[in-house]
Amino acid sequence: MVSIGREVWNRHYAPIFHSNDATLLAVYSHMISNGMYTPDYPLGHLIAFQIEDHFRHNQPMGPEFERICRLGSITPDAWMRQAVGAPLSAEPLLNAATAAASALESMK
Repeated sequence: MVSIGREVWNRHYAPIFHSNDATLLAVYSHMISNGMYTPDYPLGHLIAFQIEDHFRHNQPMGPEFERICRLGSITPDAWMRQAVGAPLSAEPLLNAATAAASALESMK
C-alpha cells in the first residue's frame, strides 16, 4: 500500500507540490479496504455537533455526559433520541450555519 501510495503521489501530485515520495495517500488505506468506513465521517460530525450543542444548553456537563455514555450500544438514531431528545439530523448544523451567515450579513 505504501509503495503504491508513493507511486501515485510521485506521478500525479509531486509535480504540483514539488515534493517526492510522500506516503500521505497510503495513510487512508482503511477507506479503500473498508468501504463502509467512509460514511462514518460525516455521520460522526453530525453527531458531534448535536452533542456539543446539547452540552451547551445542559449543565452541569459531568452528570449529563455520564447519562448519555450509559445508553449503550444502540443504533445512532436511537442513541441520539435518548441522548439529546432529537433524532440524528443535519438540521442543528444547518440552523447554526444560517445563524452564522446572518451574523456575518449584519456586520456589513
